[in-house]
Amino acid sequence: MAFINKLPAKAFTIYYLLISIWGMLGIVSFPEQFLSWPV
Repeated sequence: MAFINKLPAKAFTIYYLLISIWGMLGIVSFPEQFLSWPV
C-alpha cells in the first residue's frame, strides 16, 4: 500500500519537471516570441 500511495507524488514530480524543462527550452529556443508577446 505504501508503494501505491507514493506513485501519485512521483508522477506529479516527473510531470512538473517535464513542464519546467519544456518551458526553459522554449524560452531558450524562441526568445523573440516570448519577448514580442504583449505584456
